[in-house]
Amino acid sequence: MYLKNPDFQAGTIGVMDAIVKQPGVKSIIGGGDSAAAAINLGRADKFSWISTGGGASMELLEGKVLPGLAALTEKNKNIEKKEDLGFNVIKLVI
Repeated sequence: MYLKNPDFQAGTIGVMDAIVKQPGVKSIIGGGDSAAAAINLGRADKFSWISTGGGASMELLEGKVLPGLAALTEKNKNIEKKEDLGFNVIKLVI
């Protein structure tokens, strides 16, 4: 997705609009340029999740282990999981 170049603006806007108009889907943006486009177009609040880590976001969704998270998890075996807020909150105890 690209917003700065006028040749690609219509495509970027069209793809974003097509995604946010889908009922009941989880919509995820991965990547700094795509996140910036959603913010600049005023559509950021319509997406389920926005991450500036493009490649890392895709690897996480693929189920791959991210080295930084693996290091934290390995070092900190004491993890508390809270579910009383209606959603999961993971707390790493360092």
